[in-house]
Amino acid sequence: MKYESEGEIMETTGEILEKYIRRKISQVELSKLIGVSPQYISNIINDLKGPSENFLDKFYKIFDVSDEDKKKISEYEELRRLPKKIQEEITLFRQDEIIQEKKHKLPVSNIVLDGEILPNDEIYFFNEKEIQIFPKFEGDDEDLFSIIVKSDNYEPKFHYLDTLIFSKQKKINFEELHKKYCLVEYENKKYIKNVEYVEDTIILKALNEKEDTMIFPKGTYYNLRILGILKGCLHLY
Repeated sequence: MKYESEGEIMETTGEILEKYIRRKISQVELSKLIGVSPQYISNIINDLKGPSENFLDKFYKIFDVSDEDKKKISEYEELRRLPKKIQEEITLFRQDEIIQEKKHKLPVSNIVLDGEILPNDEIYFFNEKEIQIFPKFEGDDEDLFSIIVKSDNYEPKFHYLDTLIFSKQKKINFEELHKKYCLVEYENKKYIKNVEYVEDTIILKALNEKEDTMIFPKGTYYNLRILGILKGCLHLY
């Protein structure tokens, strides 16, 4: 009988043991080594009966059985020793548990934490990156990165310890960036600005009082880099 476990059909003890026996030794030869009949081994392989502890101890000494497979065998044998009615009830309960878990499981994004905004408003990128888990954002995870705000100067738009999620841009169309918040780089310095595009002129509006609005007429913004477009902001509090 097959059972459900963690969303998958449980392997029987026989199926697990057969992986170690196959192409290595015949059931007849194995029966001689362990001291049982070939029929005894055949019954285990075909899931007609369970193995004794003595059989498993000897089997584990002959073959390098993984801890994971030993655990699977233990769980399977524990279940099969129960009355059939209880087995069926447990199986149904597990299936329902799995269905409910899938219904309530929220999709997530694994996003690189790239850097932080320091108290002096300098945007610092880490040398060593780390992955953080967030609620699912639109787009591929590899195109997203995050920055933590550790400055109070971006109030009220952003707050201290907010996490800003940005999307990298392979192709830049400044018309599409109009009225969007972007992480930009100019002359080796990084800023977060509100981008406006008016008649071929790029206007980078400051988000804090310590920075100036930057204006780039047509033909002067070739050194301006758009590192990312703001996709979302997660508040700590």
